[in-house]
Amino acid sequence: MNNLVKTSQPTGLVLLADVRGSRERGNPVAGLDELRSRAESANLRFAADLLVPFSISGGDEIQALLTSPAALWEIVEYLDLVTGDPIFRFGCGIGALQTAIVARSWEMDGMCFHQARAAIEQGKADRRWMTFAGFGSPVDEVLDAMARSLQVMRADWTVRQRMALVARRNHGSQKETAARMGIDPTTLSKMLSAAHAREYREIEVAATRLLMSVWIDIQYRNATKGVMA
Repeated sequence: MNNLVKTSQPTGLVLLADVRGSRERGNPVAGLDELRSRAESANLRFAADLLVPFSISGGDEIQALLTSPAALWEIVEYLDLVTGDPIFRFGCGIGALQTAIVARSWEMDGMCFHQARAAIEQGKADRRWMTFAGFGSPVDEVLDAMARSLQVMRADWTVRQRMALVARRNHGSQKETAARMGIDPTTLSKMLSAAHAREYREIEVAATRLLMSVWIDIQYRNATKGVMA
């Protein structure tokens, strides 16, 4: 696969997704099939953004190593909105990589993986949709607050509003989206407004900029250390 490399990088960014209430979701085989389908679809869609693609472990978790935070929110929304009903809790961790890059992230080790796990566990304790760890204070707290704001918005979406949001993400314009849904553009606009689609996207963009600023700073400091050494 062209997104796998043989050299290690000093800092890793891990996205861990855990199926909420997996033990109560019914047929475990059907659940595993859905999990595999979403992971494989995301791997194809975001191949260029995944240093190591999503793979399953424990029957109800998928994990990937990202090349950078640039597409983080797009990946999250794709997994937990575009490809089906919301089912995940996410933990994002950043930190040092201590092993070489291999095909399955579960066979690797490093602080980034421990931070992602810590984020997931904190998310479970606090009933959060997405949690961050390893970016330092106050960045972790700011990112958590942004994710919590998105979580509150998501909780108020109706099924119809969620369908409109997915359709809007999948199509080039609001006019095309309305035509695909078989509704009037004015009706679609009202649905998106009621779902706070613009505000939701604004938070995602701001969070991405914050993540990228931290990531670029880390990469710069790593490069500077290499030159000094």
